[in-house]
Amino acid sequence: MTGFLTKEERRELTGYRNQSPQIAWLKSKGLPFQIDEDRLIVMRSHVQQWIEGKPLVKSKGVNFSAVK
Repeated sequence: MTGFLTKEERRELTGYRNQSPQIAWLKSKGLPFQIDEDRLIVMRSHVQQWIEGKPLVKSKGVNFSAVK
């Protein structure tokens, strides 16, 4: 099992087989995703946080000033 949803898992989550309606569904739920060429990438951890009702915090990147 990887950190990303499979095509089948995305279909099961969204109820849609095709990528365009999956993207619309993910946007409507506020779930982050990335598109790489023609691949729709959804992190398993984001879906779990959403299901648990936890707020999805967007990363602001690495805080290099905290690194010593």
